[in-house]
Amino acid sequence: EHAEQVFAWVSAAVSRYGNASMADFNDLICPGSVCHAALDGRIVFRDSQHMTASYADSLGDRVAARLLPLKEAVGSMQ
Repeated sequence: EHAEQVFAWVSAAVSRYGNASMADFNDLICPGSVCHAALDGRIVFRDSQHMTASYADSLGDRVAARLLPLKEAVGSMQ
């Protein structure tokens, strides 16, 4: 599948750098590996690959909760 190829390419590119890592939010976008047209009362995709702004905005708190520990870890390394 195309999405799996892209994931593999990005993972390979990121693995070349010691100061980079990949964040996977697919479980938020397509829970249970199933992509829905609508979730939580919002349309998820505006086309075959791009989320709507309203759905992306609805993920903000959950994405921030995952990124905050990473930011704190990096901050403690400096």
